[in-house]
Amino acid sequence: MTKRTWLIFFAALTFVGVGCASAPRPAGAKAKATVRFVEQEGVGISRFLVQSAEASSEDKATEVARLLAVGAAGQQMGGSETEKRAIDHLLSVMPEDALSFAGVKRITKRKWGSAGPRIDAMIDVDITALRAFLTSRGVMETDRAVASGVGSPTLMVMPSSMVDRENSRRETELGEIGVDVISSFFTSRRWELVDRKAIRAAQERADAMGAIAGMPADPTAQIAAMAGADIYVTFSVEGGARSKTVSVRAYDSASGTVQAASVESSREYMRGADSAAMVREALANAMPALFENLRGYWQQATLDGVATNIIIRGDFSERSRYKAVRTVLKELGTWKKKAVTRETVTGVLRSTGDPDDLIDDLIDVLKEEGFVQVDVVVEQRSMLLLEVR
Repeated sequence: MTKRTWLIFFAALTFVGVGCASAPRPAGAKAKATVRFVEQEGVGISRFLVQSAEASSEDKATEVARLLAVGAAGQQMGGSETEKRAIDHLLSVMPEDALSFAGVKRITKRKWGSAGPRIDAMIDVDITALRAFLTSRGVMETDRAVASGVGSPTLMVMPSSMVDRENSRRETELGEIGVDVISSFFTSRRWELVDRKAIRAAQERADAMGAIAGMPADPTAQIAAMAGADIYVTFSVEGGARSKTVSVRAYDSASGTVQAASVESSREYMRGADSAAMVREALANAMPALFENLRGYWQQATLDGVATNIIIRGDFSERSRYKAVRTVLKELGTWKKKAVTRETVTGVLRSTGDPDDLIDDLIDVLKEEGFVQVDVVVEQRSMLLLEVR
């Protein structure tokens, strides 16, 4: 197949998260190929199911399937739309390199199409090697480059079912297993996690402080902010005795907004099978797409600045005091006010600057405005709580 034909295939391929994508057929064929992420197979391998890959021979149809799987993996890795287009273009003009990252696990179906053999195939893509290739060619930033502006994110992982409710022993066990699987996935990619001791301490502190104006309403977000997590990840498990479905979501700790989400299921097991194995399999299927979307969000944070939830408690009955605080916050980054009362100023600041400079500048301007005492109650990258007198 010619280089031009490969370009047509990749230029039309769209793949976002976990789902199906269509690609145009080779000349003379009637069927359209689709590609779907199936599961994470071991460390650094993603498995895709490509259906209706058609060409003049089975070997050529297999190459079509391999290229489509690599293209889908590349789209999962891309952060911004610009980066995804650059990845798409590079793979289309370098098909021999693209083919080197994919192998055929097995062909699941064969039949004859209008242009020749048409196959369904399970394709394994070496995403570690593919990522290295894309970063070496300059179309995708390395994790080190992504983190250079604001540092690597710190994450907190907690099952949704463990927040504000009693859990059965089995729910707790599955929750612990889920935390271990998700934590291992992130740490293997060198992302930092808040440990369980710090989570418990943050939960106790949040309970002791009670309701605070400007704090996120979600109790998990409050714990994440107290623990110093930039992002918190929650998950839930549903299903019966033969299969489990997991829903995983990642939130910005300061703003409370969803940054990435993925829902996947395990395969159907025999009755009496181990529920823990089903949960592990479902999470292994869900995490690659969640991670790549979350990585894209963090990459964008290097441009926009990491969000910090700012809460300043004191006497703001004089409008000039708030104006002075607002001025310095705007100089430090992008300031979005949540609320201003006579006792509290709250909002979200996005800044690429040094967090220590942020605190020092705020303390200086507050003292200039007549506040004699400035106490730092909570000092985290995702949250800064000050009390002034």
